[in-house]
Amino acid sequence: MSEKIKLVSWLLILGYSAMTLAATEEEVVVVKRSAKEIYADSSEANRIDKKFDIHYTLIGVDANSVSGQGLTFGYFVDRNKQILVEAKSGKGAVTRYRYESYNGVSKEWSTDAQIKQVGFHYKHFVGNSFYYRVGGDYRTVDYKYDLSGSFFNDVSSSSFKSTAIIGSFVIGNQWQWENFTLGCDWIGLAAPLTYSISGDKTPTSASEKADFDSDKKLYVTDSSGILLRFYMGASF
Repeated sequence: MSEKIKLVSWLLILGYSAMTLAATEEEVVVVKRSAKEIYADSSEANRIDKKFDIHYTLIGVDANSVSGQGLTFGYFVDRNKQILVEAKSGKGAVTRYRYESYNGVSKEWSTDAQIKQVGFHYKHFVGNSFYYRVGGDYRTVDYKYDLSGSFFNDVSSSSFKSTAIIGSFVIGNQWQWENFTLGCDWIGLAAPLTYSISGDKTPTSASEKADFDSDKKLYVTDSSGILLRFYMGASF
């Protein structure tokens, strides 16, 4: 009986000691971060430690068939993320001309759209050079539809002004050398989130009004594609 008591006592003492040791022993946790391999002289490697870039869009089709030229300033949050501020100004890409002649007299129509916009965008590189870009632009349009000719010496014009907030999403590639940047927004989609039209002066004839309304949709109200906006600049 005494042997059993001794065995039980020893087991209790060992158990208590183990519990006491476990309670007083601190757990050491080591967190390891896996390393990512980046090829030397790749675009991603050349973006490391860059803080700013500036580039000019040379050619391309912007939202609502507007020519894509403009200046962009970028801030690198890190090597794969950028905040962009963009400013553009120019004419609409679509201009209509008509000419009619009757018994030596003529009429001519033309359209003109002056467009300005500024926007903020977020760019995320998901590969060495491939990225997606999402953001919005504030755009103003000053549009005129002019009619002039020698039918009864008539001269008339129609016009409107508009403002709009345009949301856009594009994908592209941007290649980075030491300080030189070359890229292209390959394809994208833009849509007006909100818009207003003022100073609306509508033509009187049905055919002219149809053209006028079509241009309103083209420059203000319709969703549209973005295509092949090539740009170049510098990063530092």
